[in-house]
Amino acid sequence: MKGMKLVCELDEDAKSILINFNEIHKLGDDRFDTMSLTKKRSYAKPECAGRIKESIQVSFDKSEMAGIEFMCIRHRIESYPEYSEEDLARDCRKLVWECKDAAEEFIDKVYVPAGEGTRKRKKANVELQFTDEHSKIVLKASFLMKVLVPLITEYLSKRGHGRNDRLFLLCFEPCFEAVDRDGVNIKDKIFKIVSSRVRTTRYSDKTMWNLLLNMAVDPNIISSQFFRKLMIDIIPKLEPTRPVVSYLHVTLKNLLQYQFKANFALTYRPQNLYEVTDPQNERLTNFERLEFQLARLDESASLVTEARLSDLIVSCLRHPKIQITQEEVEYYKDGVQVNTVQTNLMFLFFAKRVGRYHSMYNLRFGEYAILLVFFKKWLRANGFEFLSRWVTTTFPDGIDLERRIVSTKDFVNGLLGSQSYKYLSEVKYRYALGNLSRNNVLAKLISTIFVNTSVELPSYEQEMGEIEVPAKDINTYPINRITDEVLKLVESI
Repeated sequence: MKGMKLVCELDEDAKSILINFNEIHKLGDDRFDTMSLTKKRSYAKPECAGRIKESIQVSFDKSEMAGIEFMCIRHRIESYPEYSEEDLARDCRKLVWECKDAAEEFIDKVYVPAGEGTRKRKKANVELQFTDEHSKIVLKASFLMKVLVPLITEYLSKRGHGRNDRLFLLCFEPCFEAVDRDGVNIKDKIFKIVSSRVRTTRYSDKTMWNLLLNMAVDPNIISSQFFRKLMIDIIPKLEPTRPVVSYLHVTLKNLLQYQFKANFALTYRPQNLYEVTDPQNERLTNFERLEFQLARLDESASLVTEARLSDLIVSCLRHPKIQITQEEVEYYKDGVQVNTVQTNLMFLFFAKRVGRYHSMYNLRFGEYAILLVFFKKWLRANGFEFLSRWVTTTFPDGIDLERRIVSTKDFVNGLLGSQSYKYLSEVKYRYALGNLSRNNVLAKLISTIFVNTSVELPSYEQEMGEIEVPAKDINTYPINRITDEVLKLVESI
């Protein structure tokens, strides 16, 4: 009707967009006038819904064809069950190009220069620089996204779909193509900003990233997730007068904080961990590095030399509470299987008493067996039920060190959340634990114990009939129990 125009409005609670298609085009059905926003709750908030309404109205006022294209898409969503996601994306592309001029004109008119990218810095990374022109491109894409939002959310409502990131990304793609300038790929620039922001935390939050790697999560995965979040949840909601790059950086900061806190049931305080490399120590193992750190914490331990090994053997044989006989030493010499994890545990236990972890490699096999028997009995006497049994188990097929990472959220939560780990990291080995965290030593040790099936060697007392054989299979202990005992053992050293 002459003199009348399409008007976009919100319902009372801002949950739906209302457009007077029936009144203008005499469709005989007002079902096409309403589009729900509730399939994406962040779009249904009053402030965001208001900006969606504004973008649609500006587009209709600028182009009559934009209103017709919009109405046709709405009609197809309502009337044709076979109308596919690809069909919707194709029609959205046509609508975007009809609204392109409205987006250009509106943003150029209302944009307030923020001076973004005007500060000169030495050796600035051009790929990460974000100027006012870049901000305007993003805001124009955001304008076009807002026009499409009611059609996408209504489509999802009518089809009974839940969250569908793929559909949003598919429909939003032409919004960037329509506003990009020659030599500028704004999506690529945004992704590089996201990736740069995420990767800088590899150094400032190294401990957390090491633990995230145990869950098969790395900076590339997080960068992709954050980029998708920006494309779907953040950019479509941008205010046309708000500085873009600062808003994106604040959003990324919040996303990173949430990422760390949401994955772990504990309070995490980011800290700087500086890696100090010593070319002379390149051949040292992780456990040797740990031993040197422990030695620095206790100056008296640095005075202990390899000559103390013999004193250690004698002290174990003469221990007032732990008795060792020649018969049981011979029994374990015949049945024990020396393996890397066994020596790691036992050598860490004794290293402080002989001064250096490396000195333990000077043991003869008979001396090794004496210390192993002592270690096994000490573990049992001090409540290490699992480790006291596991330390003398055998592995007929060997230990597979490649299958040593347990990528479960519960495992990492249990490790970081335990009181023992907190005490080690915050009090006793506050400085030394940086090496543990950097190289995942404890996580790898625990995982290696857990994933490798072992055959338990009956204890000497069981073989002699002095104690009963435990009913619990050594391979059925849960990982949280193994974690607890390993941490308590390290704590006791």
